[in-house]
Amino acid sequence: MDEITSSIRKKRSKPITLLTWSGVALLTPASLAWVLGRWSYWFDMVAAQQMLIGWIALAIAILILISRRQAQGTICLLLAVVSLYPTLTARNWLLPHVDPNHKPDGVIRIVSCNINPENLSWQEDLDLLLSLNADVVILIELPIELNRSVRKRGLLDMTEYQNWAHRAWVDMETSPGFILSKWPMHRVETGFDPDNSQHHLYMQIQNPLGNLVVGLAHPLSPRTTSRWANGNQVVESHANAAFLIEKNLQLPVVVGADLNAGPGQVRARTLRRTGLRMSKPVIRYGASFPSGSSFPRAVRLQLDDIWTIGEITPISWDMIQLQDSDHMAVVVDCVLNSR
Repeated sequence: MDEITSSIRKKRSKPITLLTWSGVALLTPASLAWVLGRWSYWFDMVAAQQMLIGWIALAIAILILISRRQAQGTICLLLAVVSLYPTLTARNWLLPHVDPNHKPDGVIRIVSCNINPENLSWQEDLDLLLSLNADVVILIELPIELNRSVRKRGLLDMTEYQNWAHRAWVDMETSPGFILSKWPMHRVETGFDPDNSQHHLYMQIQNPLGNLVVGLAHPLSPRTTSRWANGNQVVESHANAAFLIEKNLQLPVVVGADLNAGPGQVRARTLRRTGLRMSKPVIRYGASFPSGSSFPRAVRLQLDDIWTIGEITPISWDMIQLQDSDHMAVVVDCVLNSR
């Protein structure tokens, strides 16, 4: 009788064993997408959801371990760790929200936003961004009327942001952008990479709390393999520029960026490799794109953030919903560290 019962159990367990090993087989390439994405466009696209894949792998590992398949469960647990690794390293785990109505003393507030070139409510959205009492506002991918209004019609002349710098549009290469500052600033040249100089705009800002350098980055969205490769090269150039500026000028560097890539993808890892750090805390649910859509928050992408290198520390972080942009604006309060 015991032999018959044992035989039945073994027959019943075979489908479960096969199912668990199938789960391991499916999770392995997905969990390693960020590794393989260094060379493969398609794997890098999968790595856009690397954190979600990691949590799924962890949930599956727990279910498999409960079913007493130790080998498969242990492998899935390791795959979860591998998948989550690039999304958790060099990150703040927890930061408080920014109070938009109050900026503490001793704080430098930075705002970065892809305001959207098709934004019909750009004036209202710009007014909102300028009302946040930021020291610096970084605008990426501008509507043409906003671009013209600032450069040719004196839109900012009666505001606190009369100090501004413009990065020009280059067809199929570079989007237009602005850096707006309450404080005097001058351009920092990055002549080490003339092939990508059109992508660079880095300004040294004479903030009363201390000087810092602020830049902006917006590589092409990876809609094709060629755009992916081009954008990766642009991010590499920005990573080197920020690193060299911080090293040579001994000033903290802040980069407002829409990378068109998530924290686990090759572009974010390129910035981290040279010492730049994301400001977004790990323990903050939600992401910046697509904003105002029906997409579940769990699958949205954190394309936008403010990256820092050097003697500067984010102390609070938040996102702001705009009326007519598909990106959330990012707001960060920072303090300068004493050397």
